[in-house]
Amino acid sequence: MSTDGLSARQRVRALLQTGVDRFGVEVGFLAQIDLAESTHRTVAAVGAHPKLQRGAEADLPDTYCRELVTQSEALSIENAEEQGWTTDPA
Repeated sequence: MSTDGLSARQRVRALLQTGVDRFGVEVGFLAQIDLAESTHRTVAAVGAHPKLQRGAEADLPDTYCRELVTQSEALSIENAEEQGWTTDPA
């Protein structure tokens, strides 16, 4: 992340791309969560997920992130259907 000449936005995107590459996932994103308003806003993203693009907004209860903000450990959902999340609004 110490690459000279990159803007803050470019550095975030590079970091997200590194995560996508390293973990072998299709999308990486940075979200801003407003607990008081119960909202989720995508600040930056890499990948082609239509709902996770820069500027996209969602109600927090309709996202997997609602689970993440309530626990003190990492949350990994690789295949929602196989992991029992088929009826989840996210």
